[in-house]
Amino acid sequence: MNPLAGTPSALSPPYGGDLRRVGPHREGGAAPSGIEIDWLFALFWRRRGLFLLVALAVLVPAAIGILSLPHLYMASARVMVEARPARMVDILPVVGALPDDRAAVLSELEVIRSPQIAREVIQALRLDQVPEFNDALRRTEAGTPSPAAGWLGGAKAVALEIIAEARRLVRSVMGTPQMLTPEQVEARVVEKLLKQLDVVSLGESRVIEVDVTARDPELAAKISNQVVEAYVRHRRELQQAGTQETNRWLKERLAGLEEDVRQAEQAVENFREQTVVGRGLDLALINQQLKELSSLTVTARAELESRRAELAKTEAAAVHATEAPSLSLFASPTFDQLRSTLADLRQQQAELTGTYGEHHPRIKALGDRIWSIQQQIHVEVQDVIAGIRTKVAIAEVELQARQADLDRLQHERIAATRAQTRLDALDRTLEAKRDVLTTFLQREQETAQFTDEQPQVRVVSSASAPPRSSQPKTFLLLAVAAMGAGLGGVGAVLVAENTRREGFLSLDEIENSYGLSVHAVVPVIDRKRMRKAGGSVVADAVAQPRSMACESLHGIALGIVGAVRTQGLPPCVLLTSAMPAEGKSSMAAGTAMALASLGFRVLVIDADPHRHRACQLLRTPGNACLADLLDDPELRPGDLVQRSPLGNLDVVAIGKGSFGLAHTLGSAVVLQAIDRLKVGYDFVLIDAPPVLPVAETRLLLALTRHCVMVVRWNHTSRKAVDHALRQVAGAGGLLSGVVLNLVDVRRMAAFDYTETHLLTDKSYRRYFNERRHA
Repeated sequence: MNPLAGTPSALSPPYGGDLRRVGPHREGGAAPSGIEIDWLFALFWRRRGLFLLVALAVLVPAAIGILSLPHLYMASARVMVEARPARMVDILPVVGALPDDRAAVLSELEVIRSPQIAREVIQALRLDQVPEFNDALRRTEAGTPSPAAGWLGGAKAVALEIIAEARRLVRSVMGTPQMLTPEQVEARVVEKLLKQLDVVSLGESRVIEVDVTARDPELAAKISNQVVEAYVRHRRELQQAGTQETNRWLKERLAGLEEDVRQAEQAVENFREQTVVGRGLDLALINQQLKELSSLTVTARAELESRRAELAKTEAAAVHATEAPSLSLFASPTFDQLRSTLADLRQQQAELTGTYGEHHPRIKALGDRIWSIQQQIHVEVQDVIAGIRTKVAIAEVELQARQADLDRLQHERIAATRAQTRLDALDRTLEAKRDVLTTFLQREQETAQFTDEQPQVRVVSSASAPPRSSQPKTFLLLAVAAMGAGLGGVGAVLVAENTRREGFLSLDEIENSYGLSVHAVVPVIDRKRMRKAGGSVVADAVAQPRSMACESLHGIALGIVGAVRTQGLPPCVLLTSAMPAEGKSSMAAGTAMALASLGFRVLVIDADPHRHRACQLLRTPGNACLADLLDDPELRPGDLVQRSPLGNLDVVAIGKGSFGLAHTLGSAVVLQAIDRLKVGYDFVLIDAPPVLPVAETRLLLALTRHCVMVVRWNHTSRKAVDHALRQVAGAGGLLSGVVLNLVDVRRMAAFDYTETHLLTDKSYRRYFNERRHA
């Protein structure tokens, strides 16, 4: 029965051809999706030493520094700024609006923080004699350990002494004088006090809190109360000085205002006498006259227009006066008689012309009489027109007189208006000065009443000695330090994990990076056992057939058998590696022995002419090779095959030949010989040279497409494996899986969170020991 019989299943195709899965790698056995608890636990467990070292290196100095910090006490006193503004503290409230309450409170905060208040407090409490505020006195204090510091007091005192000596040394080198003047000492004490003084307003209220921090709780309370007392005293002195200054200013101002009012009254009277009385510029009378004159001017203008219209009509009618006897403009007895006579003569002329003709003497006499009558009518018309023109001239003269009077009155009204405006302005100026004078008189009376008024600040609560220190927050600082130490340890672990060497450390790295299954994990054999077995994993498998290494070789064999049966890959398998010293020859020889132990007929082709390691491991001479066929055509391929004494398997070497490995592999004789040898075996394993240093390895893929890559654990770089896989895929090879060789199973268990921890399990190792001794 053929051992390779079976129907290929629809499993995922082996690696080859498509390199899309070769990409970024996950460091440290990263979980295939997301972050899992097991992976995190394994990561920190294998790096626990580094984590603890970094955490302690951060936490211990931080804890020592925190515990050696001096205890500080904060005492608080509160004062409230009254809402009612000062009556006469400043000149601006006398004549202007009061400032905003919030702005006033902020101004008071700066007053309390002023160096003047600090100097008064220092003088009252003699803080320049306190070492906490005077650095020049700290040397004496530094020599005595603080009882609150406990066992850290001595170390702290020594550290302070060293710092003081270093400062003196620096001053001597730089030429800085060691002795300070009293002014410089006072300035430093003031600066120190202001640093330990905190003045804040409570919310939106007018309450101000004065906080003082000091090492002595009683001293902190005294300083806080003294600051409030100095501030209240400063406010009282400022108020009194302001009141006195305001009184003096008010008196001077009142004298000037009284003189201004008197001058304004005199100006009003003088202007009224000069305009209304002297010039008679009464605006009401002028307006009345102007109204009447305007009416008369309108009437005169209408009369003139009427006369002009009558003249125009008369002149137009004068042209046809003889032909229009009924014209109403010339309705008079004289005109009526002349027109009647003219009409009779024209009638007679018309009758005689028809009887005698136009040249008859009587016709001519009638014409002369008609012309005479017409001349008389014309004279009468001109007399009428002359009379109308006289009326027009009279109307024009009258209108001009009215217009002249109107212009004169208008000029007088303008002058009267200006005079009235000026008089009104003088009256308003007078009233304003009287109001200002009245206001200042009232302010003077108020100032006299509130000279002894209390300052507008009130102490809400005095400071008392605090029972507990406010600084440092030891528990909080220790918690922050512990958190920082933990974060530092985590950062160190992550940095170390991401900066380790580029080798593969777990099965998941290979599977997630390339989508390839791992046929087996071959553990490394300790040196003592290796020397006892004969110096190779093959010899160890022969000596201990039930060891973990032997089971790993069987895993490779079964992985190849599964790939052939389920994925339809050819039974001719090429075993190679990316770089030398990966253990591929040992894997090829051991896998051949495992397949032979399963009952398969196996042929091993040693295609690595540089070392012939497979022949050595399988204990065959390797002196005859397929390359000899090129030199001796009489040889048969079967004569070159050698039987291995380690099992039911045969070995044959390819060899370089006279012209090199490339020429040998390209020879038709050698290829035909290999094809003939395949027929008689169930599996053919080719021990190929490394892919990267030997280019001819890609030629061996022409003999078979089935390939297994051997990767040395924590040794072969990822870039080398990437490059090797790309070359295999480019040559048409199909990878069924990877063998992870020379694995330190104990170290690997810390990186692989899936299956490799089984290799370090006690029951797992006990099981193999029982099988070994069975």
